[in-house]
Amino acid sequence: MKIIKYFIFFVGLTLAVTTNLSAHPNGHGSGSKVLSKDKMSNFPGNTLTSMTIELKPGEVSSPHRHAGFLFVYVLEGEVLSQLGDGPVTLYKAGESWVETPQILHGVAESASKSKSAYILVVFVGPDDEPLTTRVE
Repeated sequence: MKIIKYFIFFVGLTLAVTTNLSAHPNGHGSGSKVLSKDKMSNFPGNTLTSMTIELKPGEVSSPHRHAGFLFVYVLEGEVLSQLGDGPVTLYKAGESWVETPQILHGVAESASKSKSAYILVVFVGPDDEPLTTRVE
């Protein structure tokens, strides 16, 4: 329970630091920007990585999986997301979801045909694993 409290605290802190980024979409640049990457001394063998990601209109992410847990928060715009066999869900600015390790993320895209969406992603996963693995 204590690790969950620390995780939520860090997510809140990261969100507070990155909220200004959502007001300046051009500050994100194209794709993703790593904000922090730190080994977790209280959770040996794991790293916490936070990043912002721009989902451009019309771009569709390839199906993929993650080795660790993810917390995803929509900073700006609207995002369509599908996890596992669940429904495609629309998330708006201020909404979030959690991804469990190895769940298939089949859909990830901006819901708008004309505007990018921006998300904050916080990964907690094994030190030596890639953050994302594409699924063919």
